[in-house]
Amino acid sequence: MEKVKLSICGHDFSLKSEDPAKLEKVAADLSTRIKKVKDMGVTMSFTDIVMLVALDIAQTNYDNAQIIDNSEETADKIKEIEEKAAEEVKNAQDKASELEIQLAELKVSLSQSQDELRALKAQYATVDPDAEVRLIEENRALSNEIKALKENNAELEENIGQLKAECERKASEENTEADSEEIEQLRSTVATYEKTFDEYATQKNAETKALNDELNALRKKYAELSAQMNEIVNDGQLTL
Repeated sequence: MEKVKLSICGHDFSLKSEDPAKLEKVAADLSTRIKKVKDMGVTMSFTDIVMLVALDIAQTNYDNAQIIDNSEETADKIKEIEEKAAEEVKNAQDKASELEIQLAELKVSLSQSQDELRALKAQYATVDPDAEVRLIEENRALSNEIKALKENNAELEENIGQLKAECERKASEENTEADSEEIEQLRSTVATYEKTFDEYATQKNAETKALNDELNALRKKYAELSAQMNEIVNDGQLTL
């Protein structure tokens, strides 16, 4: 520390200070303040004037201390806001990372859906577009044939009825050998007609059932493929 000699309004002091230049500036400022009060023409003792100057300096220091306290409080609030902002930034970054992961997963899902859609389109393309129309036409033709067969059956049943009536009539007449042979021949003819008709009707019914089964299977396949394609297209649009 250095020894410093100071003069404040004619009062000399000898002090020690680590910063003599600063102390000299403070003493000069104090002298200026005291001289300013004396020049105002107040009738006070030097001690009272010094007390007034000291009070003014104390008030200034108090105001500065309040400013410092407010500044520190403001700094604490700013620090709190910065910490909160930093936390929000971190949360936003974490959310962005999650969204990037979800986006990557959605892109993978979209790619898979597009692959499935292409596969279904390829499968759909292999289906004969005219198969349903062809089956419907065949089914209609077979239905017409069965209708005609039923009409023939009605006529055949009428002929069979007539033959049976003829058989009964012959049987009621004299039981000659020639009549018996004719009756047996008529019965054989009737049995042949009935068997032929049953076989033909059974065959046509089987063909009709097969066509209907094939038509239903084809319609079901079309419906499943269409539903799968619509589902994949809708998923792709949502992903986009």
